[in-house]
Amino acid sequence: MIHPRWLVSTRFGLVAVVAACCSFAGRAAPDAAAPEPSLAHTPLVATRLPAGPGHPWADGWENAALVRIDPDGTVTPLLPDFAASCDPDVSHDGRKLVFAGKRHAGDRWRIWEMDLEEGRPRPITSPERDCRHPLYLSRLFTLDSPEPWATLLFVGAEPIPAARGGGVVRNLFNVKLDGTDRFQVTANPADDLDPFQALDGRILYSSWRWAETGPVDARLFAVSLDGTNVELYGGERGKRFQRMPCVTPGGRVVFVESDTITPDGAGQLACLREARPHHSYRVLTADPAWLWLTPCPWSADEILVSRRPAEGGPAELVLFNLSGGRSTPVRRLDGFHLVQARPIRERPRPDGCSTVADPARETGILYGLNLYDADVRLAPHLAKGSIRRLRVVQGLPSRGARPTPWRRLLGEAPVEADGSFHLEVPAETPLQLQALDTNGLAVATCEWIWVRPRESRGCIGCHEDPERVPENIFVQAVRKPAVPVHPPADQRPVPGFREKVWPILQQSCSGARCHGGPDAEWRLGEGEAGALATYRLLRERYVQPGRARASRLTWHLLGRNTARPWDAESAEAGPFKPMPPAKAEPLPAESLQTLIEWMDLGAPWSEDSPIPPQQP
Repeated sequence: MIHPRWLVSTRFGLVAVVAACCSFAGRAAPDAAAPEPSLAHTPLVATRLPAGPGHPWADGWENAALVRIDPDGTVTPLLPDFAASCDPDVSHDGRKLVFAGKRHAGDRWRIWEMDLEEGRPRPITSPERDCRHPLYLSRLFTLDSPEPWATLLFVGAEPIPAARGGGVVRNLFNVKLDGTDRFQVTANPADDLDPFQALDGRILYSSWRWAETGPVDARLFAVSLDGTNVELYGGERGKRFQRMPCVTPGGRVVFVESDTITPDGAGQLACLREARPHHSYRVLTADPAWLWLTPCPWSADEILVSRRPAEGGPAELVLFNLSGGRSTPVRRLDGFHLVQARPIRERPRPDGCSTVADPARETGILYGLNLYDADVRLAPHLAKGSIRRLRVVQGLPSRGARPTPWRRLLGEAPVEADGSFHLEVPAETPLQLQALDTNGLAVATCEWIWVRPRESRGCIGCHEDPERVPENIFVQAVRKPAVPVHPPADQRPVPGFREKVWPILQQSCSGARCHGGPDAEWRLGEGEAGALATYRLLRERYVQPGRARASRLTWHLLGRNTARPWDAESAEAGPFKPMPPAKAEPLPAESLQTLIEWMDLGAPWSEDSPIPPQQP
């Protein structure tokens, strides 16, 4: 099932053909007669961090250490020979531990496994890249495999070339316990963090979205452990940044949320019901004196969680009751934060997953039933026939000082009269779909989605209720072969201003009747300096990156306000002075389309960089 996050004004939503209420209703609550776990008999493993001035998280957890906390209060370091260790997860049988660790200072973070009785750690991941937040998973299998196999999930940091801003982008990866058969589970050009596996088998995680000015938000998503069926989980209710999800045996999805970013991700607690995640949001804590972080399931109605004073001080472990909101202190260490606590005990193994993904393939299928089947904000304004084509865009991560999204154009495909589409797209690639009107303007743009090799993913429509069941209709698009939209990498253009737009402006807009005359409102300059000045002026006054329809440049080119009713700009008055002027040579259709594509794809500066060089 897929339901990625879509902008109200610039994104529309996909919802899978298999509805949540049918396939992922969650497991029943545990037997009421089952004994509740007891802190008096359950040891814990947690991460200990020095609680000195500032935040120890700012240094990359270099001083973190895993400790065992026994019921009598004894605290014992688990890995005294490691320079740093954190991110513990206990196996389903309660006998083993996986964690992120550095044996020596200066090493990269690797994933290790250790038998809790024998105490001999062994590495799982290679030392070439940083790996954090490991998670024991349920089993994967294929219909013809002789037996299922166990895998591990972790957050992997992928280096980004300097031409794209440098830095790293973090996504989820799956690997066998012997370190083989590693594959990418998520493909977000920003960050995917904080994975947790629910009992129904899905991985819940925090997916980040970035803009030029920094992070926009972080929302909860769910994905199958083989990387298929990604979906927005819980809608967009609550605070902007939602992190650290966990699921109790009673079906409560608890997470940390905040409207600002804190160094350790701390915030207030909120929850959803696993059976109705999009319609059950509830605030759990709202005391500004305390910040909460790293919740872990304890019982059907309790979580083990860390909290720290908002004004500073060490984080302590508490047991938090979800129904009553009561906190019971568990353990506090003077001079240290205690976070990431996990009980050392046996726990249920989540449902497994059968996979159709084939790493030998390079593409997958993406299809939709009806783009006009939308939510109440869009549906009244999407008349049949108003969406003509679908533009497919590839995302390129950029994590420089300004983490600007960067996009390549893969191509376009038709939308049938009934609103359906059927595409063959590159696998394991961040993709956006833009629904185009008769002018080639993006009516809406989805957030990042992807397919695994050989996966076929279907959706209902545009931003409708994700818990709905679709009609049983054999739509027009799937009666035909999928339209291939996966050109070779060297044929995926970036419509850069310097290479594509600036030549058009020089040729069509530099005349005496336009922006070359003495009475022009602003004049085109010459050379690189002129291009840079014009680019900055357009971005400041005339262009809404990613939304050509709401950009004043488009209004001048087409002579009218093309913003949609769900855009704030739709109320702005006209008329707008035609560009070029009526007596000038009209702008060729191909040039007009290039300008629209440039705006809809984020208005990048060049083919090599989404942002221009800094002024001297």
